[in-house]
Amino acid sequence: MQKRESFFGELNEIHTSGWQPAPREYSSLVANGNAVFLIGGQNYDTNKELGRLTMSIGGSCSQNAVFSEWKNIVFESDEKMMGRCRHTTVTFNNKLFTFGGCYMYNKKR
Repeated sequence: MQKRESFFGELNEIHTSGWQPAPREYSSLVANGNAVFLIGGQNYDTNKELGRLTMSIGGSCSQNAVFSEWKNIVFESDEKMMGRCRHTTVTFNNKLFTFGGCYMYNKKR
């Protein structure tokens, strides 16, 4: 006989200020310290944005965390940056590492 367990989550609306990221799918969202990072994704085109949502109190994704502000992080790279979707992002030693994914697969979408 299998043991069955039920889980539930509580959803709350988060009010933020500042720049707002565009709607997207196939992005990655990863928490690091008192910030949450939104990397890539796809709407009409693959997305090159790197968004950071800072937590003003509670910190480190605790239940009483209050999200305050989105910021679009502008970064410089010597490599040609292309948008990325369907990828995975992890944090290690306060750095973001993105693996896999693809660039664009259907321009007529």
